[in-house]
Amino acid sequence: LNQRDGFGIIYVGTRAQAEDYHSWLISNGISSRAYHAGLLPESRKEIETGMMNDEWSCIVSTNALGMGMDKPNIRYIIHDQIPQSPIHYYQEIGRAGRDGKQTDIILMFHPDDTELSKALINKSRPDKEHYENVINLVKSEPRGEFDIIRNTSLTQTQIRTINSDLVDQGVFSKNLKTRKFSYVYGREYNHTTNNALKTLKLNELELMVAYTHINDCLMKYLCNYLGDKSQKKCNQCDNCLDNRIDYNLSNGLMKKIGDFRSSNYPILRVSNKKNTALIDGYAYSYYGKTLVGNNIHQCKYVTGDMFPDNIVKGVYYAYKSKLSNHKFDLIMYIPPTVSGILVEDLAKRLSDLMNIPLSNDLKKKNTQPQKVFNSGLRKKENVTDCFYIDNQTLVKEKKILIVDDVYDSGYTLKEAGNFLFDKGADLIAPLTIAKTLN
Repeated sequence: LNQRDGFGIIYVGTRAQAEDYHSWLISNGISSRAYHAGLLPESRKEIETGMMNDEWSCIVSTNALGMGMDKPNIRYIIHDQIPQSPIHYYQEIGRAGRDGKQTDIILMFHPDDTELSKALINKSRPDKEHYENVINLVKSEPRGEFDIIRNTSLTQTQIRTINSDLVDQGVFSKNLKTRKFSYVYGREYNHTTNNALKTLKLNELELMVAYTHINDCLMKYLCNYLGDKSQKKCNQCDNCLDNRIDYNLSNGLMKKIGDFRSSNYPILRVSNKKNTALIDGYAYSYYGKTLVGNNIHQCKYVTGDMFPDNIVKGVYYAYKSKLSNHKFDLIMYIPPTVSGILVEDLAKRLSDLMNIPLSNDLKKKNTQPQKVFNSGLRKKENVTDCFYIDNQTLVKEKKILIVDDVYDSGYTLKEAGNFLFDKGADLIAPLTIAKTLN
Protein backbone atom coordinates (compact mmCIF):
# COMPACT_ATOMS: atom_id res chain seq x y z
CA LEU A 1 0.00 0.00 0.00
CA ASN A 2 2.96 2.32 0.56
CA GLN A 3 3.66 2.02 -3.17
CA ARG A 4 0.12 2.86 -4.29
CA ASP A 5 -1.72 6.03 -5.10
CA GLY A 6 -5.43 6.42 -4.66
CA PHE A 7 -7.99 5.19 -2.18
CA GLY A 8 -8.75 1.57 -1.24
CA ILE A 9 -11.03 -0.65 0.84
CA ILE A 10 -9.85 -3.60 2.93
CA TYR A 11 -12.69 -5.95 3.91
CA VAL A 12 -12.32 -8.02 7.08
CA GLY A 13 -14.58 -10.46 8.93
CA THR A 14 -15.00 -8.94 12.39
CA ARG A 15 -15.02 -5.59 14.17
CA ALA A 16 -11.91 -6.48 16.13
CA GLN A 17 -10.06 -7.30 12.90
CA ALA A 18 -11.06 -3.92 11.48
CA GLU A 19 -9.53 -2.17 14.50
CA ASP A 20 -6.47 -4.45 14.39
CA TYR A 21 -5.68 -3.88 10.70
CA HIS A 22 -6.27 -0.14 11.13
CA SER A 23 -3.72 -0.03 13.96
CA TRP A 24 -1.21 -2.04 11.89
CA LEU A 25 -1.56 0.35 8.95
CA ILE A 26 -1.17 3.42 11.16
CA SER A 27 1.97 1.93 12.71
CA ASN A 28 3.38 1.61 9.18
CA GLY A 29 2.61 5.20 8.23
CA ILE A 30 -0.50 4.42 6.15
CA SER A 31 -3.49 6.64 6.96
CA SER A 32 -6.70 4.67 7.47
CA ARG A 33 -9.91 4.40 9.48
CA ALA A 34 -11.75 1.38 10.84
CA TYR A 35 -15.43 1.11 9.92
CA HIS A 36 -17.95 -1.33 11.41
CA ALA A 37 -21.42 -1.59 12.94
CA GLY A 38 -20.06 -1.13 16.48
CA LEU A 39 -19.31 2.55 15.88
CA LEU A 40 -21.74 5.29 16.87
CA PRO A 41 -23.90 6.57 13.98
CA GLU A 42 -22.18 9.96 14.02
CA SER A 43 -18.76 8.27 13.80
CA ARG A 44 -19.85 6.18 10.83
CA LYS A 45 -21.23 9.27 9.10
CA GLU A 46 -17.99 11.16 9.71
CA ILE A 47 -15.94 8.29 8.22
CA GLU A 48 -18.26 8.00 5.21
CA THR A 49 -17.85 11.74 4.53
CA GLY A 50 -14.08 11.57 4.98
CA MET A 51 -13.89 8.58 2.66
CA MET A 52 -15.67 10.47 -0.11
CA ASN A 53 -13.20 13.35 0.39
CA ASP A 54 -10.10 11.08 0.27
CA GLU A 55 -9.02 12.04 3.78
CA TRP A 56 -7.22 8.69 4.24
CA SER A 57 -5.45 6.14 2.09
CA CYS A 58 -7.97 3.43 2.86
CA ILE A 59 -10.87 2.19 4.96
CA VAL A 60 -10.69 -1.11 6.84
CA SER A 61 -14.27 -2.34 7.05
CA THR A 62 -16.57 -5.22 7.82
CA ASN A 63 -19.43 -5.74 5.38
CA ALA A 64 -21.20 -2.90 7.23
CA LEU A 65 -19.99 -0.53 4.51
CA GLY A 66 -23.26 0.20 2.77
CA MET A 67 -24.32 -0.83 -0.73
CA GLY A 68 -25.29 2.75 -1.51
CA MET A 69 -21.69 3.95 -1.35
CA ASP A 70 -20.66 5.28 -4.78
CA LYS A 71 -17.06 6.45 -4.88
CA PRO A 72 -15.58 6.53 -8.41
CA ASN A 73 -11.85 6.48 -7.66
CA ILE A 74 -11.35 3.30 -5.61
CA ARG A 75 -7.99 1.92 -6.78
CA TYR A 76 -7.90 -1.36 -4.84
CA ILE A 77 -10.17 -3.67 -2.87
CA ILE A 78 -8.64 -6.34 -0.65
CA HIS A 79 -10.60 -9.09 1.10
CA ASP A 80 -8.98 -10.60 4.18
CA GLN A 81 -12.09 -12.69 4.90
CA ILE A 82 -13.70 -14.77 2.17
CA PRO A 83 -17.26 -13.52 1.44
CA GLN A 84 -20.20 -15.87 1.97
CA SER A 85 -21.07 -16.17 -1.72
CA PRO A 86 -19.90 -15.16 -5.20
CA ILE A 87 -22.67 -12.57 -5.38
CA HIS A 88 -21.49 -10.92 -2.15
CA TYR A 89 -17.99 -10.81 -3.57
CA TYR A 90 -19.14 -9.48 -6.96
CA GLN A 91 -21.14 -6.70 -5.29
CA GLU A 92 -18.24 -5.62 -3.08
CA ILE A 93 -15.56 -5.63 -5.78
CA GLY A 94 -18.04 -3.86 -8.06
CA ARG A 95 -17.41 -0.70 -6.05
CA ALA A 96 -13.91 -0.47 -7.50
CA GLY A 97 -12.75 1.39 -10.58
CA ARG A 98 -16.03 3.09 -11.43
CA ASP A 99 -14.05 5.89 -13.07
CA GLY A 100 -12.80 3.38 -15.65
CA LYS A 101 -9.20 3.37 -14.45
CA GLN A 102 -7.23 0.25 -13.55
CA THR A 103 -8.05 -1.17 -10.13
CA ASP A 104 -6.58 -4.13 -8.26
CA ILE A 105 -8.82 -6.76 -6.68
CA ILE A 106 -7.17 -9.09 -4.17
CA LEU A 107 -8.69 -11.97 -2.21
CA MET A 108 -6.61 -13.53 0.58
CA PHE A 109 -7.80 -16.99 1.60
CA HIS A 110 -7.01 -19.66 4.17
CA PRO A 111 -9.17 -22.78 4.63
CA ASP A 112 -9.83 -21.85 8.28
CA ASP A 113 -11.54 -18.65 7.05
CA THR A 114 -14.69 -20.65 6.29
CA GLU A 115 -15.30 -21.22 10.02
CA LEU A 116 -16.48 -17.64 10.52
CA SER A 117 -18.67 -17.68 7.40
CA LYS A 118 -20.30 -20.97 8.41
CA ALA A 119 -20.96 -19.66 11.90
CA LEU A 120 -22.65 -16.53 10.49
CA ILE A 121 -24.80 -18.64 8.15
CA ASN A 122 -25.87 -20.98 10.94
CA LYS A 123 -26.70 -18.03 13.18
CA SER A 124 -28.76 -16.34 10.46
CA ARG A 125 -30.79 -19.51 9.75
CA PRO A 126 -31.80 -20.95 13.16
CA ASP A 127 -32.30 -24.69 13.71
CA LYS A 128 -35.68 -26.38 13.87
CA GLU A 129 -35.55 -26.68 17.66
CA HIS A 130 -35.16 -22.90 17.94
CA TYR A 131 -38.30 -22.39 15.87
CA GLU A 132 -40.18 -24.85 18.06
CA ASN A 133 -39.03 -23.11 21.24
CA VAL A 134 -40.32 -19.76 19.97
CA ILE A 135 -43.62 -21.29 18.83
CA ASN A 136 -44.19 -22.92 22.23
CA LEU A 137 -43.38 -19.64 23.94
CA VAL A 138 -45.84 -17.61 21.87
CA LYS A 139 -48.49 -20.34 22.22
CA SER A 140 -48.62 -19.57 25.96
CA GLU A 141 -49.45 -15.88 25.37
CA PRO A 142 -48.84 -13.11 22.80
CA ARG A 143 -45.32 -11.77 23.10
CA GLY A 144 -43.21 -8.94 21.74
CA GLU A 145 -39.75 -9.34 20.23
CA PHE A 146 -37.80 -8.40 23.37
CA ASP A 147 -40.01 -10.65 25.50
CA ILE A 148 -39.15 -13.59 23.24
CA ILE A 149 -35.43 -12.73 23.41
CA ARG A 150 -35.57 -12.62 27.22
CA ASN A 151 -37.09 -16.09 27.36
CA THR A 152 -34.76 -17.79 24.87
CA SER A 153 -31.01 -18.07 24.30
CA LEU A 154 -31.29 -16.59 20.80
CA THR A 155 -29.99 -13.35 19.35
CA GLN A 156 -32.19 -10.52 18.09
CA THR A 157 -31.24 -11.39 14.49
CA GLN A 158 -32.31 -15.01 14.99
CA ILE A 159 -35.60 -14.02 16.62
CA ARG A 160 -36.39 -11.62 13.78
CA THR A 161 -35.68 -14.33 11.21
CA ILE A 162 -37.92 -16.82 13.02
CA ASN A 163 -40.77 -14.35 13.57
CA SER A 164 -40.63 -13.18 9.96
CA ASP A 165 -40.72 -16.76 8.65
CA LEU A 166 -43.60 -17.73 10.91
CA VAL A 167 -45.63 -14.62 9.96
CA ASP A 168 -45.04 -15.43 6.26
CA GLN A 169 -46.26 -18.98 6.86
CA GLY A 170 -49.33 -17.78 8.75
CA VAL A 171 -48.26 -19.52 11.96
CA PHE A 172 -47.89 -16.16 13.72
CA SER A 173 -49.92 -13.00 13.37
CA LYS A 174 -48.52 -9.63 14.41
CA ASN A 175 -50.57 -6.91 16.10
CA LEU A 176 -49.26 -3.69 14.53
CA LYS A 177 -50.49 -1.63 17.49
CA THR A 178 -49.01 -3.69 20.36
CA ARG A 179 -46.21 -5.15 18.17
CA LYS A 180 -46.87 -8.54 19.75
CA PHE A 181 -46.92 -11.90 17.99
CA SER A 182 -49.76 -14.37 18.49
CA TYR A 183 -49.99 -18.04 17.57
CA VAL A 184 -52.54 -18.94 14.89
CA TYR A 185 -54.06 -22.29 15.78
CA GLY A 186 -54.60 -24.68 12.93
CA ARG A 187 -51.52 -23.59 10.99
CA GLU A 188 -48.52 -25.90 10.89
CA TYR A 189 -44.97 -24.72 10.74
CA ASN A 190 -42.92 -25.97 7.77
CA HIS A 191 -39.17 -26.01 8.34
CA THR A 192 -38.36 -27.19 4.82
CA THR A 193 -37.91 -23.68 3.45
CA ASN A 194 -35.50 -22.69 6.23
CA ASN A 195 -33.44 -25.84 5.71
CA ALA A 196 -33.35 -25.19 1.99
CA LEU A 197 -32.15 -21.61 2.51
CA LYS A 198 -29.42 -22.72 4.91
CA THR A 199 -28.29 -25.43 2.48
CA LEU A 200 -28.30 -22.87 -0.35
CA LYS A 201 -26.12 -20.46 1.65
CA LEU A 202 -23.65 -23.20 2.59
CA ASN A 203 -23.51 -24.30 -1.06
CA GLU A 204 -22.84 -20.71 -2.11
CA LEU A 205 -19.97 -20.56 0.35
CA GLU A 206 -18.51 -23.71 -1.20
CA LEU A 207 -18.76 -22.03 -4.63
CA MET A 208 -16.81 -19.10 -3.23
CA VAL A 209 -14.15 -21.48 -1.89
CA ALA A 210 -14.03 -23.15 -5.33
CA TYR A 211 -13.33 -19.70 -6.81
CA THR A 212 -10.03 -19.62 -4.92
CA HIS A 213 -8.86 -22.86 -6.55
CA ILE A 214 -9.84 -22.52 -10.20
CA ASN A 215 -7.29 -22.13 -12.98
CA ASP A 216 -9.71 -20.55 -15.47
CA CYS A 217 -10.65 -16.86 -15.79
CA LEU A 218 -11.87 -15.52 -12.45
CA MET A 219 -14.27 -12.97 -13.91
CA LYS A 220 -15.77 -15.59 -16.21
CA TYR A 221 -16.43 -17.79 -13.16
CA LEU A 222 -18.27 -14.97 -11.38
CA CYS A 223 -20.29 -14.03 -14.45
CA ASN A 224 -21.27 -17.65 -15.10
CA TYR A 225 -22.53 -17.84 -11.52
CA LEU A 226 -24.65 -14.73 -12.13
CA GLY A 227 -26.10 -16.23 -15.32
CA ASP A 228 -24.03 -14.31 -17.86
CA LYS A 229 -22.73 -17.13 -20.05
CA SER A 230 -21.46 -14.70 -22.72
CA GLN A 231 -18.50 -13.51 -20.66
CA LYS A 232 -15.21 -14.38 -22.31
CA LYS A 233 -11.83 -14.43 -20.64
CA CYS A 234 -11.07 -11.04 -19.12
CA ASN A 235 -7.32 -11.22 -19.85
CA GLN A 236 -6.75 -9.21 -16.70
CA CYS A 237 -6.94 -11.63 -13.76
CA ASP A 238 -3.93 -13.55 -12.45
CA ASN A 239 -5.19 -16.76 -14.05
CA CYS A 240 -5.53 -15.20 -17.49
CA LEU A 241 -2.13 -13.55 -17.18
CA ASP A 242 -0.52 -16.59 -15.54
CA ASN A 243 0.65 -14.18 -12.88
CA ARG A 244 -0.08 -15.79 -9.51
CA ILE A 245 2.25 -14.47 -6.84
CA ASP A 246 3.47 -16.32 -3.76
CA TYR A 247 4.46 -14.25 -0.75
CA ASN A 248 6.99 -15.38 1.84
CA LEU A 249 7.32 -13.33 5.00
CA SER A 250 10.91 -12.41 5.80
CA ASN A 251 12.34 -12.79 9.29
CA GLY A 252 12.51 -9.01 9.49
CA LEU A 253 8.83 -8.62 8.74
CA MET A 254 7.91 -11.43 11.15
CA LYS A 255 9.81 -9.56 13.88
CA LYS A 256 8.02 -6.35 12.96
CA ILE A 257 4.67 -8.11 13.27
CA GLY A 258 5.77 -9.59 16.61
CA ASP A 259 6.76 -6.16 17.89
CA PHE A 260 3.43 -4.76 16.74
CA ARG A 261 1.53 -7.57 18.47
CA SER A 262 3.31 -6.87 21.75
CA SER A 263 2.47 -3.16 21.71
CA ASN A 264 -0.83 -2.86 19.84
CA TYR A 265 -3.43 -2.61 22.54
CA PRO A 266 -7.08 -3.21 21.52
CA ILE A 267 -9.48 -0.38 22.39
CA LEU A 268 -12.33 -1.11 24.79
CA ARG A 269 -15.12 1.14 23.58
CA VAL A 270 -17.33 2.08 26.53
CA SER A 271 -17.62 5.88 26.31
CA ASN A 272 -20.93 7.57 25.53
CA LYS A 273 -22.41 11.05 25.48
CA LYS A 274 -24.55 10.53 28.60
CA ASN A 275 -21.59 9.64 30.79
CA THR A 276 -18.57 11.76 29.93
CA ALA A 277 -16.63 10.42 32.92
CA LEU A 278 -16.46 6.91 31.42
CA ILE A 279 -13.71 6.84 28.81
CA ASP A 280 -12.54 4.13 26.43
CA GLY A 281 -9.97 1.78 27.90
CA TYR A 282 -7.53 -0.83 26.58
CA ALA A 283 -6.74 -4.53 26.62
CA TYR A 284 -3.32 -6.11 26.48
CA SER A 285 -4.24 -8.58 23.72
CA TYR A 286 -7.08 -10.54 22.10
CA TYR A 287 -9.00 -13.50 23.47
CA GLY A 288 -9.33 -16.33 20.97
CA LYS A 289 -6.69 -18.09 18.91
CA THR A 290 -3.83 -16.24 20.60
CA LEU A 291 -1.22 -17.27 23.16
CA VAL A 292 -2.69 -14.82 25.65
CA GLY A 293 -6.19 -16.15 25.01
CA ASN A 294 -5.01 -19.71 25.58
CA ASN A 295 -3.35 -18.70 28.87
CA ILE A 296 -6.55 -17.06 30.08
CA HIS A 297 -8.61 -20.14 29.16
CA GLN A 298 -6.21 -22.48 30.96
CA CYS A 299 -6.25 -20.40 34.15
CA LYS A 300 -10.03 -19.86 34.21
CA TYR A 301 -11.34 -23.21 33.07
CA VAL A 302 -8.58 -25.84 33.33
CA THR A 303 -5.83 -25.37 35.95
CA GLY A 304 -7.24 -22.67 38.23
CA ASP A 305 -3.76 -21.11 38.46
CA MET A 306 -3.31 -17.37 38.81
CA PHE A 307 -2.49 -15.46 35.62
CA PRO A 308 1.26 -15.74 34.79
CA ASP A 309 3.63 -12.81 35.37
CA ASN A 310 4.14 -12.12 31.66
CA ILE A 311 0.41 -11.47 31.22
CA VAL A 312 0.25 -9.18 34.25
CA LYS A 313 3.25 -7.25 32.94
CA GLY A 314 1.61 -7.05 29.50
CA VAL A 315 -1.49 -5.44 31.02
CA TYR A 316 0.77 -3.07 32.95
CA TYR A 317 2.56 -2.04 29.74
CA ALA A 318 -0.83 -1.37 28.10
CA TYR A 319 -1.69 0.90 31.01
CA LYS A 320 1.68 2.68 30.86
CA SER A 321 1.37 3.24 27.12
CA LYS A 322 -2.27 4.35 26.94
CA LEU A 323 -3.73 5.37 30.30
CA SER A 324 -1.01 6.38 32.79
CA ASN A 325 -1.38 10.08 31.94
CA HIS A 326 -4.74 10.15 33.78
CA LYS A 327 -3.14 9.76 37.25
CA PHE A 328 -5.68 7.35 38.71
CA ASP A 329 -6.49 7.52 42.42
CA LEU A 330 -7.87 4.01 42.78
CA ILE A 331 -7.99 0.55 41.20
CA MET A 332 -11.19 -1.46 41.43
CA TYR A 333 -12.05 -4.78 39.79
CA ILE A 334 -15.11 -6.65 38.56
CA PRO A 335 -16.17 -9.13 41.26
CA PRO A 336 -16.22 -12.77 40.09
CA THR A 337 -19.20 -14.69 38.81
CA VAL A 338 -17.53 -18.10 38.72
CA SER A 339 -13.76 -17.59 38.40
CA GLY A 340 -12.78 -17.18 42.09
CA ILE A 341 -10.03 -14.70 42.94
CA LEU A 342 -8.35 -14.57 39.50
CA VAL A 343 -9.36 -10.99 38.74
CA GLU A 344 -8.81 -9.84 42.32
CA ASP A 345 -5.29 -11.28 42.22
CA LEU A 346 -4.68 -9.60 38.85
CA ALA A 347 -5.84 -6.24 40.24
CA LYS A 348 -3.64 -6.59 43.35
CA ARG A 349 -0.52 -7.33 41.31
CA LEU A 350 -1.29 -4.40 38.97
CA SER A 351 -1.79 -2.18 42.01
CA ASP A 352 1.71 -3.08 43.21
CA LEU A 353 3.23 -2.38 39.78
CA MET A 354 1.37 0.91 39.27
CA ASN A 355 1.64 2.10 42.87
CA ILE A 356 -2.09 2.88 42.84
CA PRO A 357 -4.24 1.91 45.88
CA LEU A 358 -6.50 -1.12 45.42
CA SER A 359 -10.09 -1.15 46.64
CA ASN A 360 -12.11 -4.33 47.28
CA ASP A 361 -15.29 -2.32 47.83
CA LEU A 362 -17.03 -2.80 44.46
CA LYS A 363 -19.56 -5.61 44.95
CA LYS A 364 -21.86 -7.46 42.58
CA LYS A 365 -25.18 -9.19 43.15
CA ASN A 366 -25.52 -12.76 41.91
CA THR A 367 -25.62 -12.85 38.11
CA GLN A 368 -25.27 -15.55 35.51
CA PRO A 369 -22.08 -15.81 33.45
CA GLN A 370 -22.40 -13.49 30.45
CA LYS A 371 -21.20 -16.23 28.08
CA VAL A 372 -24.44 -18.20 28.55
CA PHE A 373 -26.36 -15.47 26.69
CA ASN A 374 -26.28 -14.95 22.93
CA SER A 375 -28.27 -11.74 22.68
CA GLY A 376 -27.01 -8.32 23.69
CA LEU A 377 -30.33 -7.61 25.41
CA ARG A 378 -29.95 -10.62 27.73
CA LYS A 379 -26.34 -9.72 28.49
CA LYS A 380 -27.32 -6.14 29.32
CA GLU A 381 -30.26 -7.14 31.51
CA ASN A 382 -28.13 -9.72 33.31
CA VAL A 383 -25.87 -7.00 34.76
CA THR A 384 -28.30 -4.06 35.01
CA ASP A 385 -28.24 -2.64 38.57
CA CYS A 386 -26.03 -5.51 39.74
CA PHE A 387 -23.28 -3.40 41.36
CA TYR A 388 -23.26 -1.84 44.80
CA ILE A 389 -20.77 -0.31 47.23
CA ASP A 390 -21.08 0.08 50.99
CA ASN A 391 -18.84 3.13 51.36
CA GLN A 392 -19.98 5.50 48.61
CA THR A 393 -17.69 8.32 49.74
CA LEU A 394 -14.73 6.14 48.74
CA VAL A 395 -15.24 6.86 45.02
CA LYS A 396 -16.50 10.43 45.14
CA GLU A 397 -14.36 12.74 42.94
CA LYS A 398 -11.90 9.91 42.28
CA LYS A 399 -10.27 8.74 39.05
CA ILE A 400 -10.81 5.00 38.94
CA LEU A 401 -9.25 2.24 36.85
CA ILE A 402 -11.57 -0.81 36.57
CA VAL A 403 -9.78 -4.12 35.99
CA ASP A 404 -11.26 -7.28 34.47
CA ASP A 405 -9.89 -10.30 32.62
CA VAL A 406 -11.86 -10.37 29.33
CA TYR A 407 -13.89 -7.70 27.50
CA ASP A 408 -16.63 -9.31 25.40
CA SER A 409 -19.85 -7.37 24.87
CA GLY A 410 -18.67 -4.64 27.25
CA TYR A 411 -21.98 -4.50 29.15
CA THR A 412 -20.44 -5.48 32.50
CA LEU A 413 -17.72 -2.82 32.37
CA LYS A 414 -20.15 -0.19 31.08
CA GLU A 415 -22.58 -0.96 33.89
CA ALA A 416 -19.79 -0.75 36.48
CA GLY A 417 -18.57 2.51 34.96
CA ASN A 418 -22.04 4.05 34.96
CA PHE A 419 -22.58 2.93 38.56
CA LEU A 420 -19.34 4.57 39.73
CA PHE A 421 -20.21 7.73 37.80
CA ASP A 422 -23.58 7.88 39.57
CA LYS A 423 -21.72 7.59 42.89
CA GLY A 424 -19.60 10.64 42.08
CA ALA A 425 -16.44 9.33 40.39
CA ASP A 426 -14.70 11.93 38.21
CA LEU A 427 -13.15 9.53 35.69
CA ILE A 428 -13.52 5.80 35.00
CA ALA A 429 -11.54 3.71 32.50
CA PRO A 430 -11.51 -0.07 31.92
CA LEU A 431 -8.35 -2.18 31.63
CA THR A 432 -8.42 -5.89 30.75
CA ILE A 433 -6.11 -8.70 29.74
CA ALA A 434 -7.92 -9.38 26.49
CA LYS A 435 -10.73 -8.41 24.14
CA THR A 436 -12.74 -11.02 22.29
CA LEU A 437 -12.42 -11.17 18.50
CA ASN A 438 -16.01 -10.24 17.61
